Amino acid sequence: LSKSLSLFSRCPFPLDHFTPHLHTDRPDRFISIGCDPQPYYTQNIIAVALPVESNITSIYDHQPYQSITLEEWNILYYDVTDINGHVSVHITFDPAGNPPSLDWTEVEEAR
Repeated sequence: LSKSLSLFSRCPFPLDHFTPHLHTDRPDRFISIGCDPQPYYTQNIIAVALPVESNITSIYDHQPYQSITLEEWNILYYDVTDINGHVSVHITFDPAGNPPSLDWTEVEEAR
């Protein structure tokens, strides 16, 4: 999962309006992604991938508009296109599983 968060640093798009954090100082894991309005794109979608075997215990604040299973991954899609101010995506889960690499082109096509 930390590998997924590191993708933010290699993204070809400006990401100054996202602030991702993976909190590991607890028995479960907590992902928080702060999002601010952005002027760059017509549509702005965040995809969060968690292994299917992970137990998602809560999703709060900004809610996903879609959730799918892609191979051995649960994908949560968040639309932050029309936000007027700062919003946060929060997901708490119990880590589990060791799924294969995720094909991000499939994630993009499924949204």
